[in-house]
Amino acid sequence: MSTISSRRWSSVGAAVFGILLLSAPVAGASCGPLGPIEEAIDDAPVVFVGTVANVEHDGRLASFSVDEVWKGDVKSTVVVSGGPSPSELEGLGFGESVVTSVDRHFEQGVRYLVVPFGVEDGAYMDNACSATDVYGPSVDDLRPATTHPPIDAGTDGELVVARVALGVIALAVATAVAVNTIRQRASSPQEAVSSSGP
Repeated sequence: MSTISSRRWSSVGAAVFGILLLSAPVAGASCGPLGPIEEAIDDAPVVFVGTVANVEHDGRLASFSVDEVWKGDVKSTVVVSGGPSPSELEGLGFGESVVTSVDRHFEQGVRYLVVPFGVEDGAYMDNACSATDVYGPSVDDLRPATTHPPIDAGTDGELVVARVALGVIALAVATAVAVNTIRQRASSPQEAVSSSGP
């Protein structure tokens, strides 16, 4: 290969590298080897199964409709960040367009087992290094017996029935106390008259 041809390829390579480098800010990171998913579930603050209802920021921020909770207390609708949190980005001086090598991109309508590593800025924190995975038969085999619904998953009908039942109980107690008080007052003047007799 001639020296001129070699220089051209070097220039082209440098130009391509420069364009790629300038196209989006990159925050460096990499994943270590993942351990067994059972360990990740044990170590996680919460674990839940949910379906992505909405995505933003190229799928890195997802709103989930939670189907069931495997560990901890989780609401029926939550947000999961599959990349750096907004405060991390601000702290590093990056905008929302920052890209990392560990970004997780969620897909709308897909059901996931979510194994986040924390909570920040109101969102569960997750990335490609976590044990979060698309829900399937292999994940279903790990489902614990202690699985429960989200903490605010009671239906409106159940909530109304519970409130009505509490109201009826409170009314019955108040009525019993009132009747007892009336009986005591009614019997007190008769006892006073009979005890003061001849």
